[in-house]
Amino acid sequence: MEKELSFAICAYKTSKYLEELVLCLTQQSEPVEIYISTSTPNEHIKAIAEKYALPLYINDTGKKGSPADWNFAYAQAKTPYVVLAHQDDRYEKEYAEMILQAFHQAKHPIIAFSNYYEIRNGKKVYDYPLRKIKDFMLKPLKFSNKNRFIRNRVLSVGFPICCPAIAYCKKNFPTIDFKDGWVNSHDWEAIVRLAKQKGEFQYIAKPLVGHRIYEESQTTNTIASGARAKEDYAVLKSYWPAPIAKLILKYYSKSMESNSL
Repeated sequence: MEKELSFAICAYKTSKYLEELVLCLTQQSEPVEIYISTSTPNEHIKAIAEKYALPLYINDTGKKGSPADWNFAYAQAKTPYVVLAHQDDRYEKEYAEMILQAFHQAKHPIIAFSNYYEIRNGKKVYDYPLRKIKDFMLKPLKFSNKNRFIRNRVLSVGFPICCPAIAYCKKNFPTIDFKDGWVNSHDWEAIVRLAKQKGEFQYIAKPLVGHRIYEESQTTNTIASGARAKEDYAVLKSYWPAPIAKLILKYYSKSMESNSL
């Protein structure tokens, strides 16, 4: 049986959660391709790749940063659909199966994605501060997955989609071109560009991905450094005049505080 979905694990340095991620991907209810992509090759990553017989791709293009790493990882996928799996997160065993069902139900899919839960101190947390807000924002996508106006209105006030929960339709979009030089919001910026294309955003309301919140995570660090706010503002300005974008950013940044410990 030919596999349709790839998990491109974007590995960086020596994450203690990398093997846990690999294990949950090997237990998917639907057969999938799994490979590791990194720009920081080391014995830790190599040992895990060898232990589970996973292809290991080294990004030696010379381009630095998360966008370059994601673009490289995406390019290695040979299946119609690909997930850029974050090394610290987890996927429920039915994630791949339900994502593929969503893709198959669409005529011209762009992305498919699920809801998510948080992982805090090793425990699954479903009732987190942002849950009701994000569920409310995503509700229109459950009933109107083709409407570009609606999905752009959703994205114009924030990014309610959990990045590692996104599966991209590579057969329709061979490249994504995450924006060079960005450190955090390149996922939102890329989805904004995709939202302007014809096709479907397939949303699964069930939480199928666990997003880990911990002190060393990139999300936590970029919020603390202020880098995220600058990039969020740039995305908001693509929709709104500067004064309105600043006002939205003020409230959006406040809500993002729950993404740090």
